[in-house]
Amino acid sequence: MNRVYLIATVLLLGSSLAYFVDCSSAENRDNSDSAKSATKYEPVPQRSTIEPNTWIAPTPADSAICSTDFRNFSYGPPFEDPKPIILTNGILASASQKKGDIGYELNGVYFGDVTGDDRKDAVVVLDAVTGGSSMPRVLYVFSDNSTKPQMLWTFNSGDRADGGLKTVYSQNGTLVIETYRGEVNDADCCPRYFEAKMYKWNGKTFNLVDTKSLPNSTGSASFSLPHSTCDRLQ
Repeated sequence: MNRVYLIATVLLLGSSLAYFVDCSSAENRDNSDSAKSATKYEPVPQRSTIEPNTWIAPTPADSAICSTDFRNFSYGPPFEDPKPIILTNGILASASQKKGDIGYELNGVYFGDVTGDDRKDAVVVLDAVTGGSSMPRVLYVFSDNSTKPQMLWTFNSGDRADGGLKTVYSQNGTLVIETYRGEVNDADCCPRYFEAKMYKWNGKTFNLVDTKSLPNSTGSASFSLPHSTCDRLQ
């Protein structure tokens, strides 16, 4: 009987010892895994969803130019007309519908640095509505004096092949005006050449500094302005 009791006691002690060893090993493994995880964890760096230099906010000096409503605006006298052009909703209707009476319509506004000061200027183009087929245009250049646009200069274009306006844009701080130049046998609609004229601002006026004569690949006398915005320099 004592022998059986002794054997049972030994077996019971052995089981308890095995259970203790197994639990200790499991706890050590858990602690080891936690330590490994702690040493390997690295926070993922956060990246901004806004890429730098994708948008430049208008500077205070640009604000008057950008906020001006050129559709409802008073412009200086065009051509030989002593009266100013006052647009309402982009239009100044002629006094009558007779041929030769001139009205004006806003064609578009180009924003770019044409004075070399790294700030946006506005180049406004008005169409002269003659009642006939003639298509002269008036170009106004405005800078900014922080409170309202300041008119710097005007340019009167001819009609289609005879000096008609092709386009206008800024280039390295200068103003480039492209006008058509037809040859003797060219129809008004279809000039074979155009001239790219570069004007540089000297603080008082725009001086012509370069002229290039180039073939007119379109074959027409159409006019268009490059796409531009007033929120940043392009």
